[in-house]
Amino acid sequence: MTKNKKRRNRIEFRSTDYINEIVLSKIKENKYANVSEYIRTLILKDNAVFEKIQQQKAEKKEISLLRFEVKKIGVNLNQITAKINSGHFISSFELNKSLKEIKEKLEEISVKLGS
Repeated sequence: MTKNKKRRNRIEFRSTDYINEIVLSKIKENKYANVSEYIRTLILKDNAVFEKIQQQKAEKKEISLLRFEVKKIGVNLNQITAKINSGHFISSFELNKSLKEIKEKLEEISVKLGS
């Protein structure tokens, strides 16, 4: 959608006397030049709110994914700890492999949080 500076389009709508009074009082109260300026301000303000809501939803989804990754790291650490505490032999290869996976996941999380 391009932001065209020339206002070539006209939009009309009908309203009740009550709605008309409210709109006119808001225009006077907020010192708008006319109905058009008031309506344009409402629409653009609403659009900014919508965009902010969309951004918050995307951030919430990203946080959810990050929480999942952190949970997986916790599970890996618990498995390593349980094996060590049970007297089970863990080779340095297994330990290094697990720690490498954990480090990679932490780096992924760090990158996602940094952006």
